[in-house]
Amino acid sequence: MAAGTLKDTLTEHQRHDDGDDNPDEIHGEDHQPLVSCKKGTGQEHEDGEPGAVEEGILGGAIAAQLGWTPLIAFAFMVFCLLYVPCVASLGTIRGETNSWRWTGFAAVYTTGVAWIAATLIFQIGRLFIA
Repeated sequence: MAAGTLKDTLTEHQRHDDGDDNPDEIHGEDHQPLVSCKKGTGQEHEDGEPGAVEEGILGGAIAAQLGWTPLIAFAFMVFCLLYVPCVASLGTIRGETNSWRWTGFAAVYTTGVAWIAATLIFQIGRLFIA
């Protein structure tokens, strides 16, 4: 027997016990969907249909809730790429230099560079995006 998906392994009673032939929903005993394979964040559109903001894009829902613009998101991504290295890297720096000073310097320096770069990107970007 070949391995299949969850939908393939469920019995016909579990999948369509209300007579609905929608393969994207798995219904329970009370005919309420237990699992829905539709995309979305649980928010409702104006017509009452569940789904995410901006045509099912999760990023759009997050941006709408946080008030983020593409400029803010880009500055945040730059900060995340440049800030403190992982603990394993800090441990390696500590082991190689045998000094907590260099380890602390690496953590503070990379965080400072990340903050300066993200701030410059955001402030300069605001000049061009009004």
